[in-house]
Amino acid sequence: MSQLKFLAIALLFIGVVGYLLFSGLQETVYYYTVGEVLAADFQPHSRGIRLTGTVVAGSVTRQPDSLVMDFLLADDQTGDTLKIHYQGVVPDSFKEDRHVVVEGTFHPDRRQFEAGNLLVKCPSKYEEEKAST
Repeated sequence: MSQLKFLAIALLFIGVVGYLLFSGLQETVYYYTVGEVLAADFQPHSRGIRLTGTVVAGSVTRQPDSLVMDFLLADDQTGDTLKIHYQGVVPDSFKEDRHVVVEGTFHPDRRQFEAGNLLVKCPSKYEEEKAST
């Protein structure tokens, strides 16, 4: 009888661990730069991706009395830009020329990214201060 209880507990444990692994893999979000998603061989993912870059100065437009905002995101390496359409609460630290990460879906036919989440990377205040000469 004790062997049967042990076997049942072991099977239950394996089932729970298997479920957690499977569900974790289902929620994988891929991380790209603007240049990578604009490449001709890029294949969009149905689950969504994370996109990183710098907000282009002068490109931010907000719709009055709504949570809708559009801006251009530039690749720090290639200089490529992509229009970001975001609907949601804008973080206080969001500014032009700031490095951000957006999560959402890329629409290659419209050359636009629909963002559902906007994260602002920490400014360089945590980097070592440069010595003044």
